[in-house]
Amino acid sequence: DRQRYLYRVERRALDNAEASAKALLAQADWQQQAYRLGVGDEDTLSGRLMLMWDLYRMALTGYLKAYGESAVELRAPLMGMLRSQYLIAGFRGYDQNNARTTAEARLIALNSEAYKRGNSVIQALVEIDVANELPFEQRLLDTVALGDWALWFGKNNEALDRYTQAINLLSGSDTDTDTDTDTDANDRLLTALFGEPVPLPAIPGLAPFPTPKTDDSGALVLSFNVTETGRITNFERTREPDVKEGGRELMRLIRAVREARFRPRFEQGLPVSTEGIVWSWEPDAWLIDTTLPTPD
Repeated sequence: DRQRYLYRVERRALDNAEASAKALLAQADWQQQAYRLGVGDEDTLSGRLMLMWDLYRMALTGYLKAYGESAVELRAPLMGMLRSQYLIAGFRGYDQNNARTTAEARLIALNSEAYKRGNSVIQALVEIDVANELPFEQRLLDTVALGDWALWFGKNNEALDRYTQAINLLSGSDTDTDTDTDTDANDRLLTALFGEPVPLPAIPGLAPFPTPKTDDSGALVLSFNVTETGRITNFERTREPDVKEGGRELMRLIRAVREARFRPRFEQGLPVSTEGIVWSWEPDAWLIDTTLPTPD
């Protein structure tokens, strides 16, 4: 109720484009957190998805007026729009505080129009990278994000094209790129991005689940393989604690991992399957929310 009242006050009182745009961005961020925490009934949650998208778009319009068409400040509303599109396109992930399932409220819109919207947002981010001569790593990450978005929609060939473009950027074989980058740094980036399967979405603010330990030392141990197209196979609960509280959250974490989509590992420029992955978590992973920011 207070957020709705604040929104009405801001829309009437703020006539400065920059201030109004920042207020819209804050409202959109709040709506996103409220959605992921399951605040409201099913109809309310479904409405939040489209509301957050509209608020981010309105914030982008304000930022365009305040800063211009290629300003680096545009990245903030564009990233919000991208997070919204992942949520609209069925991202569920793991939110410890969300005590209910909201599958019915999600718009599983894996269609061409949804794909085009998200793709356009990421393309705009890439254009901002180039226009502002942002660090090479940022352009690389946004190029990989185009591949991740394509893979999310099952467009494996398009994803491979984007991933190959990113690998070529790192190797210096992209003829359109004039970069004088450190070879060791590029090797580290290549390993971080393609040296092992990466759960999607791999963007700030949408962690699919709490970060695991890559061994079997935790109370919960899961093992699985990841195919060259990013799908999980041979999923097993190697160790599972006998919990008296937090059982629902534990099962939600297990489900989030089992249903996750991955950017596959690459070898010699090609995606390959990865076998024998072992991840584990301690109880604080499902008893304490580690995916949403703590309010100030």
